[in-house]
Amino acid sequence: MAKKTYKIAVAGATGNVGREVLQILSDREFPYSEVVALASSRSAGGEVSFGEDHVLKIHD
Repeated sequence: MAKKTYKIAVAGATGNVGREVLQILSDREFPYSEVVALASSRSAGGEVSFGEDHVLKIHD
C-alpha cells in the first residue's frame, strides 16, 4: 500500500510561527507531496528555507 502524502500550504511562512511550522514539518519528516509557502505581497517572490535541503518560493 502506498504511503499517504499531503499537499500543505503554510500561511505566514516568513513569520515566526510559519517558520516554526516549516521546521516541525521537516524535523518530524511529515509525509508531504508538496509544500507551498504563503505570505504577504511584500514577501512574494522571496524564498524561505524548508529543512536543510529545500528552499521554497513565497507566494501571496
